Amino acid sequence: VIHDIKVIEGSDKLFVAMPSRKTPEGEFKDIAHPINMEMRDKLEKSILEKYQTALVSEMEETKEEQ
Repeated sequence: VIHDIKVIEGSDKLFVAMPSRKTPEGEFKDIAHPINMEMRDKLEKSILEKYQTALVSEMEETKEEQ
């Protein structure tokens, strides 16, 4: 289980930010790391697909309420 993953809108696309903690020096360091690029790609694809599904669902609910 990974908590606190964030979907962030970049200048040209959405991307996934891993959970992080602030160090005593004020820097943020990731605390979860995919084991390799293949795993990172799979994880990001899955998260972004679910995010898009949730957005569509939310938009449909908003339309129904109007």
